[in-house]
Amino acid sequence: MLNMIEKLINEHGSSTILKERILLISDKYDALDEKLKMSDQKVEFLERENSFLKNKVDSLESEINATLQSSSGTPKLDDVKNNILKILFSASDGISKEDMANKLSLEIGVVNYHFDELKDMNFLDFPRLVMGSALTGNKGGQFQKISQEGRKYVVEVVGT
Repeated sequence: MLNMIEKLINEHGSSTILKERILLISDKYDALDEKLKMSDQKVEFLERENSFLKNKVDSLESEINATLQSSSGTPKLDDVKNNILKILFSASDGISKEDMANKLSLEIGVVNYHFDELKDMNFLDFPRLVMGSALTGNKGGQFQKISQEGRKYVVEVVGT
């Protein structure tokens, strides 16, 4: 009889221990599963962030390439400034701001702005003053000429 009771206690004790171990393993499994889900979410977030950063790098590289300096160390100019320089390059005696505005179909204020920018970059010489004459019909005024640096820029960067 004692053997039977001892056997019952041992079997019952073993099943309780086994049950506790199974619960412990189940808890560890649940914790690991939760950790795996969090890791998956973190990987997904990092992949999105990595993709965003790669796009940002590509965008910034494109921006840098667009504003990269030419071999002469001169920044790339916008189309209006390039057109102004091309016209001045062709005009041996220079051109007035009014004539430039007419040629480019721009307001005189816009032309003044671009002329000032080009002067700051040393692409324009000081304007040449021409006196008007009633006899010849010349209206006179200020005529802007391209500088040596401006001619160099047109030849090396813009092209004629």
